[in-house]
Amino acid sequence: MPKLIPVQYHTKRYPSHIKPAIAELAAHFDVKQLRPAEAYCLHTEYSAGTREFSQPALEGLATIRQSHKSGIPRLWHGPQWATEFCEYIIRLCAGHPAPTIVEIHPPFTDYCPTLEDFAAIYASFEAELSAHFSPLRIVIENRHGTRYSGGRFALSKRDDVIALSKIIDRKSLKLRLCLDVPQLFSAHFGPKPRTRQDIDKVLQPLAECRHNIASIHLWGKKPNKNGAMQAHWGTLDTWLESPELKAHFLQTLYALLDDGHTRLFVPEVNSSNEDLHAIVADLESMGFEFVK
Repeated sequence: MPKLIPVQYHTKRYPSHIKPAIAELAAHFDVKQLRPAEAYCLHTEYSAGTREFSQPALEGLATIRQSHKSGIPRLWHGPQWATEFCEYIIRLCAGHPAPTIVEIHPPFTDYCPTLEDFAAIYASFEAELSAHFSPLRIVIENRHGTRYSGGRFALSKRDDVIALSKIIDRKSLKLRLCLDVPQLFSAHFGPKPRTRQDIDKVLQPLAECRHNIASIHLWGKKPNKNGAMQAHWGTLDTWLESPELKAHFLQTLYALLDDGHTRLFVPEVNSSNEDLHAIVADLESMGFEFVK
């Protein structure tokens, strides 16, 4: 039975029988301030759109402030960037309890072509930040969806996730994977998978790297007023095309995560508490268990 640790996402409320013990906090380059709970996960810069690099903790960190394309941050833009990023996180958390988890995001391929290149830049960041905050978990989220042009996210599709897991094992990194499930399907198929085979193609091969999956993101999509699928709104029913396809998705996700490991669950639902409750109910009906 897969076990999930519920993470508080923004102000959305879980059903009353689920009490999140950890909160996700925004830590992008324009965040105004950090207001941590007793236990928290830092959701760092994710390069979806432009930034002003206005957070005071960036003062004097010239490489980070200069590493952008048309205002969109270029993450992991060399060894000095990684050093300054570590300093940024340390400054941002100063005066607060240490973070339990730091969630990072991948670079773009136009300046960091391979995951091996990323790992070489990342390794010193992990060593330095882990020495400052101990114990600490660092997870990296697969990404899709940005206004950036000229390159794609280096960690976006199924094979990227598997490849990075192999690098983590070979280099004995502490880094773990944060699997954003809807983004993974968007990277492969666009707004949504349409067949059982689509779901199998993406999720089943990930069994070989599930030992490194420490967190999952799950959320719905639904059509907006123009008919386009809007991310982070709706439920699994509004995202997937039929009850049968939703059931197959949940069964396949269950099989992937049914390995005795407990994982963080981040419900990135921006629409309503009711939509969050519907996703939780779907997971519980399949046999997922929420634990502290």
